[in-house]
Parts: sequence; structure tokens; C-alpha cells
Amino acid sequence: MRRIIDYCRRRGTRLVFGEMLR
Repeated sequence: MRRIIDYCRRRGTRLVFGEMLR
């Protein structure tokens, strides 16, 4: 979960969710 939050701050929550759905 920490990695997702870090990724969210570096890029965008939309990108993170899109990768997770992939």
C-alpha cells in the first residue's frame, strides 16, 4: 500500500488505478 501512495504522489492516482486494473 505504501508503494501505491508513493506512486500516486509521483504520477497520478488515475495512472495508478489504470495500472492496477491492467
